[in-house]
Amino acid sequence: MSYEIAAFGKEHGVNLLRRGVKTVTQLLLPMPAGSYFAEHQLAYQHNKILPSLALQDDACIRDQMRYFHQTCCPESELVTIIMPALGERIQIDDLKAGIGKAIDHYKRVRKKVERKMPSIEFLTSRLEMPFDPETSDFYLHFHIIAKIPRRRRARQDLEDCIQEKLDLGSTKGLKVEWITKGAVGRAIDYSIKPSKTAWQIAASGQSEIFKKYVETIKGARLFRSHKSFSKLRSDIRANKTRVIREAPRDMNSPVRLAPHIDRTQHQNGSYQSNGSDVERPQVSSERGPPTPEGKEGSDSRRDNTFAGLTNPRALPGNHIAGFAVMSNFDPASSDRGGLKLYEHYNTFARRAWEINTGRQYDVIEFLRPKALKMVEALTATDVHYYTVSCSPDIRMLLERLAEEQAPRGDRALWPTEGGGMTEREPRGSPGKNENSDPFEDAGEVLETRPLDDVPF
Repeated sequence: MSYEIAAFGKEHGVNLLRRGVKTVTQLLLPMPAGSYFAEHQLAYQHNKILPSLALQDDACIRDQMRYFHQTCCPESELVTIIMPALGERIQIDDLKAGIGKAIDHYKRVRKKVERKMPSIEFLTSRLEMPFDPETSDFYLHFHIIAKIPRRRRARQDLEDCIQEKLDLGSTKGLKVEWITKGAVGRAIDYSIKPSKTAWQIAASGQSEIFKKYVETIKGARLFRSHKSFSKLRSDIRANKTRVIREAPRDMNSPVRLAPHIDRTQHQNGSYQSNGSDVERPQVSSERGPPTPEGKEGSDSRRDNTFAGLTNPRALPGNHIAGFAVMSNFDPASSDRGGLKLYEHYNTFARRAWEINTGRQYDVIEFLRPKALKMVEALTATDVHYYTVSCSPDIRMLLERLAEEQAPRGDRALWPTEGGGMTEREPRGSPGKNENSDPFEDAGEVLETRPLDDVPF
């Protein structure tokens, strides 16, 4: 959706991409020296009308709300509320005034309900405004999460109270539902989900409405948190902690607070991280001065600008991996500063892998559990919003690992010297030298897709 919104905007004079930056690339860590596996995406502006950007921010709110439900509601339950915001649908020319009127309406209702029912707390609210392409108008309504006492009539009492206090909108659009224990994640997702409005307008092809919508929504505060949940979020930030999942890949696993990783550089050139001393990799002193970002209004760009590291995340095979983030990644470019930083952190990541596993870094062991998915990403032809590439040695190794895991009937056939066809023998199978170099014929393999294939 973000890609389609940005493409439609570009076609009609609305730029939703960062100036001077063509792509943002995530490079998998750890990898062998000189190698890379990279996912390239368009360099979107941080604008929440783009659902992919909103999803990243909302993931944090989702886990914070699950932590709140898990630890702060011993005598209470959570409910979701859908509340009409206005008395009628509105056109684009009335949207700005309508948003202001809707938010004022919500504030009045919330204060009246909490005054009459002191045991009720509104925790979050999100204003949604889906677009109807047939009538070219918007329906404004709120998705709300509230905390209520754990008693039989509490939900119905709250719904009756909101109906009584509504100033605008039909009570037929009002719905209050319990969040059941097994559906906490789904209920929170539904209440804070990213807006699809820009995509709905773009898909309808209505360029003038699209341009007015982008301008109207700029700076509008459509999500709000309140009271005890807002205090929890402030405390998390103030205490420099974060909410993490016990099972990182399970969106609904129990969550807990954890400190941010604290790295302290010592005089002996080592880092201390979570109590473990790790030798700091050496970095070339030829890194050069920082690369300036392109100025606003300028299309000037520099290659291989290092932007930072992501938090470690769980991958298949019970592995933890990080990603280096780089703008305008191009391994063939003469701008090498960012590549030197990538190699610096790549060395650090390999050392961390060895500390965590107690074994010497082995790229085959690291890649084997995820080789099939990585090859699928490399060979996909129907994806427009990102491009995947890798260095030739990694491409060759992934293909071999994927062949080992594929059912026998699905394995690729390779020509023999006599003109026949045979299955490629997997690396490490009988008849092969177990100590042979897995990269010995890496030069025969080309990148799957050139970087110029990235849209725009």
